Amino acid sequence: MNEFPVHSVSKQHKHHSNRVMLVVGLVAIAALALGVLNNFEFGTPSSFQVESALAMNESKPVRIEIPSIGVDAPIAETGLKEDQTAEVPDEANEVGWYKYSQTPGEIGPSVLIGHLDWTDGPAVFFDIKKLKPGSVIKVTREDGSIAVFNVESIEQYRQNEFPTEEVYGKLKKSGLRLVTCSGSFIGEQYSHNLVVYAALVQTIY
Repeated sequence: MNEFPVHSVSKQHKHHSNRVMLVVGLVAIAALALGVLNNFEFGTPSSFQVESALAMNESKPVRIEIPSIGVDAPIAETGLKEDQTAEVPDEANEVGWYKYSQTPGEIGPSVLIGHLDWTDGPAVFFDIKKLKPGSVIKVTREDGSIAVFNVESIEQYRQNEFPTEEVYGKLKKSGLRLVTCSGSFIGEQYSHNLVVYAALVQTIY
């Protein structure tokens, strides 16, 4: 089991100030964090444009579909345990929505965490490395609406070089981040993290 420091995460309209540790278990998802600094606006990729016309109201995600790689999985809300560790999905084929990020479709980044593999084989995000720019991701929300995203890019980072600002930084549009492990399994953890960056392109009510 691995533990990683996670700094306080600032939701663009909600705030959470605890310092926490992220416990990942069988697959290590390192540095899922945003360091909240006074008087500092986190940068965003230069290609991002304001698309507020597509923005949705707050509604918790309940299911994710990624047709091109056969993902159709429930989403569970993940937060903090009493021991100040972040919760992660309990099942191999369950995705966790980190509740201190935006809900999918709201302005800002929404972060979904999934396991790469499990004790008996591949897990829910095993094939997200196969996604390409333009691949479709559909997130069904608690109010029955669907937020449809297109993949913009897929990036791999060494665990000690996780780009907290890009993953959790403020956006002027609705963004989605899928996070899992990647690289080589060394000792008790993977060497890298994989992050899929996606943007809202359609809303269905």
